[in-house]
Amino acid sequence: MRSSLLVLFLALADPQPVLVLASDSCFVHAVPAAPGAGSLERVLESGHTLLHTVRDSGKMTVLVPPTGTVAISTRRISCQTTRIAGVAADAERLYVLVWMGHAYDKPPEEGVYALRTFWLEDGAALWAPLLKTAPTKAPAETLEKGPLRLVEGGVEVYEARATYKGRQLAE
Repeated sequence: MRSSLLVLFLALADPQPVLVLASDSCFVHAVPAAPGAGSLERVLESGHTLLHTVRDSGKMTVLVPPTGTVAISTRRISCQTTRIAGVAADAERLYVLVWMGHAYDKPPEEGVYALRTFWLEDGAALWAPLLKTAPTKAPAETLEKGPLRLVEGGVEVYEARATYKGRQLAE
């Protein structure tokens, strides 16, 4: 009886994939995932893997590998955290704000942001500007817009602006 209750609890606790975006050409899903599977890694916090699927062909592409926090056992415990800090889309592109941090002996409290931009039709990665004035504190993971703000032809985040003409970065 005890083991069947444990199995039921684990099944109920296992979150399902989240549909982040559905367009005429694709689906974008956030699939719950634990980062790291190596023998020296221990998962401290699990996050999501962001996947792009082309509607017509079913071709799936990983846009953002598993997020979360892992502790890597070496001489010192090395903790690495990656979080999705915002997701937004216009008619042609998907914008994903990712935060990354590294610290020793404990999960990082500070890190850097990166804007990742993808072509919606096929999931191809596009050029994105560096974020020079972003805060450093660790955000909570979100599949909402977060600090991303759509503008004509692009996105603004933390005083950085990325505008595109098709697949090409204009600014």
